[in-house]
Amino acid sequence: MVAISSLALALSAATSALALPNGQALRDMAKRGVTANAEGTNNGFFYSFWSDGTGDVTYTNGDAGEYTVEWTDCGDFVAGKGWNPGSAKDVTYSGSWETNANSYLSVYGWTEDPLIEFYINEKYGDYDPASGLTELGTVESDGGTYKIYQTTRTDASSVEGTATFKQYWSVRTEGRTSGTVTTQNHFDAWEKLGLEMGTFNYMIVAVEGYESSGSATITVESSSESTNAASSSSSAIAPASSSTTTSAITFASSSTSTLAATTPATTFATVSAATVPTAPAVPAAPSAPAPSSSDESGDDEGDCADYE
Repeated sequence: MVAISSLALALSAATSALALPNGQALRDMAKRGVTANAEGTNNGFFYSFWSDGTGDVTYTNGDAGEYTVEWTDCGDFVAGKGWNPGSAKDVTYSGSWETNANSYLSVYGWTEDPLIEFYINEKYGDYDPASGLTELGTVESDGGTYKIYQTTRTDASSVEGTATFKQYWSVRTEGRTSGTVTTQNHFDAWEKLGLEMGTFNYMIVAVEGYESSGSATITVESSSESTNAASSSSSAIAPASSSTTTSAITFASSSTSTLAATTPATTFATVSAATVPTAPAVPAAPSAPAPSSSDESGDDEGDCADYE
């Protein structure tokens, strides 16, 4: 097992945009750090762990697509397993997720050219990530309704360093911690609303926390390449004034069981806020160096890594 401090490795940006619990709009949230703590492959899956270095956050790679993350009084972090590059996949996942406040469980990723950060949010804590944003429409997919939003991040952290970029959201109205996400339905819905996608960077099933405590054990069970879901009967466009009882893209007018890791491969942990200074509000420095990577054994090397 390898334990790595959140400041041990300077890696590429792998950030997200949680909203403040006090009601400030998500689009006004500025990331406080620009570096990832770890990226690599484990048991055939890409993984990413990023923390701003405040509070205590421990991420552990498990068997196959499983991972566990525990956090106490965290600042901001995002972690998970998936694919690099991402693609339009039917993503099946399951697990447990608990938080006392602000946290998200999402299919999360990036595209480039254009640079886009995207969330297909499956469940959130006590703060709706769409607070303060204007609903663009809805999409019916995988037995649920998702509301669609867009916002702009200005001089924020990204996979290309500090940049200004669009952020897309599909937020499920009734949360869940297991199921299949037909990502193509969301990508098609966004495109039909004028939200352009680019070339995929990574895509993961992610847990994210902001100024909260909690725990999660998630297993990315399987995936398959999506067919053209938008052309099927499960996905169609309806104008704002129309109602529909079938799956549709609609334009808007205005305690679970725990799946314990049996053989953790790699553990990454932040150190407490008392020993790690909080990163500056919006770094003006250029993007962080390229990430280090791990092989299938899950071992990462860094100057400050502690081997147990």
